Parts: sequence; C-alpha cells; structure tokens
Amino acid sequence: MIVFTRTRRRLNMERVARGRWRPFAVLVAAVALYWLAMFTATHLPLRTTPKGDPYSLDKLEHIAAFAIFAVLLCSAGSFMPLSRRTLYGVVFGFIAAYAAIDELSQRFVPDRTPDVQDWLADLIGAGLGIGIFTVARRFYFTRRAQTASLSKPTA
Repeated sequence: MIVFTRTRRRLNMERVARGRWRPFAVLVAAVALYWLAMFTATHLPLRTTPKGDPYSLDKLEHIAAFAIFAVLLCSAGSFMPLSRRTLYGVVFGFIAAYAAIDELSQRFVPDRTPDVQDWLADLIGAGLGIGIFTVARRFYFTRRAQTASLSKPTA
C-alpha cells in the first residue's frame, strides 16, 4: 500500500488545484446567466427596432450579443484540456447550432420572425468574439512573460 506524505510540493499543487476551480465556476455561472438572458430576450414578444427601418441596429445587436457569448464560452473553455483550434471550433460550432435553433424557435413567438440574415450576423459575432478572445489571450500571455522575465534575477 502506498502512503502519500504531505510534502511541500504536494501542498503547493493542492492549493493550485483548489484555487483553479473558482474562476472556472464563475465563468460557467456567467455563461449560464448570459445565455439565459439572451434566450429570454430573443423569445419575448417585443420589437426593439422598427420593422423595415433601414437605420435599424438589429444586426449590430446580434453581432455584439454573440461576440460577448463567444468570449465567455472561450474563457470558460480555456480551462478544459483542449487545443486552441479545437476550442475555437467547438465554440463556433456550438454558437452556430444554438443561433440556428434560436432563430427557428422565434417562429412560435408573436411579433418575431426567423431570419437567415440574423443567423449570419450571429455567426459574424461568434467569429468576432473568438478573434477578440485570441488577441486578448495573446496579449495577456505576452505581458505575463515580459513581467516574469523582468522579475528574474540576473547572474
């Protein structure tokens, strides 16, 4: 029988493992709340923009909403053991499927109509959100590496 002793290294690893679940839990809660808010907002029989208005911000609203959703999903998914390419593909595929279901289910809501252009705007927002996450991630890790190299003592 193998008995593990509490060494300094093991205690440090336990602290890391224990401390890593909190940001993940917060991000999962943020994704769930945002998703619920988005679903509710798209299924209320309210018209936020006038129908047929050429100056309508409807497509920009779709792009912004799904860009934020993509950033939240990428942030939560970055805690999973996936490559970046796989993560971005899963997030984009998930958002594409959800956006299609969301648009089709609006058929059953009064004063709402499904629109392919809205779905395309959702996909543009997903791509934009993944791009924003990629740039922010690269900036964060570059900045973190620069800070770490400055704090190393030189011999």
